[in-house]
Amino acid sequence: MILCFGTVANGGVKISGKSAHFTNQVIGSIYTGKSGVEISDIHKALKTNPVKIGDDWCYSLDGVCRVYVNATDGNLERVKSW
Repeated sequence: MILCFGTVANGGVKISGKSAHFTNQVIGSIYTGKSGVEISDIHKALKTNPVKIGDDWCYSLDGVCRVYVNATDGNLERVKSW
């Protein structure tokens, strides 16, 4: 997970940290049957054109995942796999 820290996402936001919720979503859950998300897919998504949603930037890698980053502090908030 540390591989994302220091990465500058498209749009200029520097990734500075992550939430516990983000970590849980990357790992996935055997209880809900949701699989995790590959770190390399997160990196690819951060290079796409973001869409502003509230206080977050949303980076979408079509058919793979969406990554939400806090635009103010660069914290990785959540990731959703498809």
